[in-house]
Amino acid sequence: MTGPSKLFLFTSGVFFGGAVDHVILALKRSEHTPYGVRSGVAGNWWLAVLDTAIAATGYVLHRRFSGPDAANFSSSARISGRSV
Repeated sequence: MTGPSKLFLFTSGVFFGGAVDHVILALKRSEHTPYGVRSGVAGNWWLAVLDTAIAATGYVLHRRFSGPDAANFSSSARISGRSV
């Protein structure tokens, strides 16, 4: 695994955990987020969706940078002049 791959996997896990926290609080009808901000029940649902989207993006990037095509991805970007 490369450095960015590990970072994306870690980020994915952190945000997935946050999504679970928001869902639990929304199911309990809590008006507050895990960090004490008053967002309402709907706010907890929306933050769960946002955290899930960020976690999924992080996981996709992790797979992209650590999969069997990771070396090909870097070299093809270098050839085309794009930075990775």
